[in-house]
Amino acid sequence: MKGMLKRLMLSCKQAGVLIEKEQEIGLGFWERFRLKRHLLLCDLCTAYKEQSRMLSKLLRKNPSSSDERSAVLKNKILNSIDKLDKGEGQ
Repeated sequence: MKGMLKRLMLSCKQAGVLIEKEQEIGLGFWERFRLKRHLLLCDLCTAYKEQSRMLSKLLRKNPSSSDERSAVLKNKILNSIDKLDKGEGQ
């Protein structure tokens, strides 16, 4: 029972990764379920999600001239997400 609860609960770090992943490539059913469950209990992550959404919206409206830099940052984020998904960054 304890192991099952642990798998259902996310740390704030894991929730932050899922928030970013959701905006970039989307989430599967269980990731979305776990994130929603975490956000119900964590006001800080809920605020982070809203700020992240607003920042992404602003960046899409006003793309910078350095598209190459944006691509590098996006790749870093996606690589970090992959590492956390594999359990390497916890």
